Amino acid sequence: AIWPQDLSAAGNLVGAYVLKGDLSRALELERALGAKHPKSVNHRTNLAQLFIFNGDPEEGARRVNALLQELPHPGEVTFVYGAVADLLLGRESDARAKYERLQALAPSLAARGFADLAMAQGRWTDAASLLEAAIKADIASKDEGGAAAEWAMLAQARLARGDRAGASSA
Repeated sequence: AIWPQDLSAAGNLVGAYVLKGDLSRALELERALGAKHPKSVNHRTNLAQLFIFNGDPEEGARRVNALLQELPHPGEVTFVYGAVADLLLGRESDARAKYERLQALAPSLAARGFADLAMAQGRWTDAASLLEAAIKADIASKDEGGAAAEWAMLAQARLARGDRAGASSA
């Protein structure tokens, strides 16, 4: 298929704009795609993400919340984008509620979200405890990607506490 009729190619172009740092152009194209494909969950999620990236977390949160209400099984990243938007808007309890819902779908990703929140609040020991437990669970379930992400976050938490040796061992 040929762009612009090829939805996959159009989505890739949005991604290229994001990687290039041209977020306003990415948002413009994603809006056009969303108008042409209003039932596309991927494009609706991407549009929410791009509103957040473009400095409009209120609109991003509104769109995420609509997806979470409409869809019986929203994508995992939908919860993450919603939590990020909520945190940017100072709604920590709403962000926590999204991570709690995510925990049933993707415990490893939810653990990283909770740990990220703890790190943002300077609660490095809490973050490290969450990450250490998540690493054990990911190793047991053979989720190497999740464990790798958590090891990197654990190194950051340990370094922030002044534990250089612990950060190096992570």
